Order: sequence, then C-alpha cells, then structure tokens
Amino acid sequence: MDVDLEIGGTDQTFNMLMGRELQKKIRNREKYVLTMKMILGTDGHTMSKSSGNCVWLTDTPQDIYGKLMRLPDELIPDYFEVFTAYTTFEIKKIKTELQKPDINPMTYKKKLAFEITSQLHRKKLADEAQREFEKVVQEKAIPHNARQVELLKSQWKIVDLIMRFSLAASNSEAKRLIRQGGVLLGNRKVTNPQEIIKIEKDTVLKVGKRNFLKIRVI
Repeated sequence: MDVDLEIGGTDQTFNMLMGRELQKKIRNREKYVLTMKMILGTDGHTMSKSSGNCVWLTDTPQDIYGKLMRLPDELIPDYFEVFTAYTTFEIKKIKTELQKPDINPMTYKKKLAFEITSQLHRKKLADEAQREFEKVVQEKAIPHNARQVELLKSQWKIVDLIMRFSLAASNSEAKRLIRQGGVLLGNRKVTNPQEIIKIEKDTVLKVGKRNFLKIRVI
C-alpha cells in the first residue's frame, strides 16, 4: 500500500485505480497510476508462463532472438514502440513499409530481434544469435554446437527419446510437435507420437526449429 507510483498494462487499469482509492482511504496517501500499452506474447495471445509465449530476462541470446523471430507480423510495430528507442517517426515508417506487398516482414523482425537481444546482452552475442538463426532456421544447417549423445539401445518410442534429452518442455508438447510435422529423424519426418523408431546408424534428431541431437548407437 505504501507506493508512490504503480505501473501496469491497460488491462490492469481498474485494479490499479482501486488500489489508489484504498491507499488514499487507509494510508491517507496519494498513489499515481501509469498505464502502458498491453503487449501480447510472441504467439499473439496474452502473455503467460504456462503458454510459453514470453521472453525472459534470463533467456540466452539465441533463445531471445529465436522467440522474437516467431512474433506475428502485426505485432512488430508494437514491440518496436515499447521495447526499443525507435522514434515515433521511425515506427510510423515501419508500419507504412509493412503494408507494402514487396516488403518481407522478416527484414524488420530481424532488426527488432537484434535490437532487443543487444539490449539484454552484448552486441557481439546478438550478432552470434542472428548468425545462428540464419544458419539453422533459414539455411536448414545443423548448428556446430549441437549436443551429441551415445545410446546403448537402438529402439525408442519417439516421445520417450525426445523427453529423455529434454528436447520438449512436456510430453504433450512433444506429441504436438510430432503431429504438426516438427520432428525429423535424419531426413524422415516422424508424425506418429506412438511410433517406435530404430536407429541403425549415426543420425540427427531435430525437434522443432532449433533443437538438434546428434545420436550414435554403441
């Protein structure tokens, strides 16, 4: 109750104003309220921990850059406005450019991702994150630092293999990625969550766009 200023999204305006009245009545003290534009998560929905659509201050540069590159195109100007030092004129220009049919939104999305990653980490690390994204996502290459594991058995239920090496946050996410065609074993797409796979030689398991696992059976 003893605060001078409370800052929150526009969705919390009522709650903050009620707190202002309570503080005035109970503490006989004024409290100012500052509302900010409500920013949606990286999937275009309300931010929440359970939805996995947030960028955390503790995220690695690669994770921050990758998450922001999944941002819906229509949210690019809002993120520039709230999270960067771009001027109103510059943001207005970005909005205009994004309306043009010959402009690829990824150009501005990469600028945004680089800008925010640079703020939270060093520019050098933002450069590395951008190069890694371009290599892995755009050029479909295997990252140089992909994890390597050796397995004693060659047959695995695909979901169990994914979860064994924490390539998905949960069983349900692993199954969703499989059904959506986001899991590759070598060059083969695995689409059945119940499938028992057999690994007969050195291969690479790809889960989602950025999770790679180099596998060797011994």
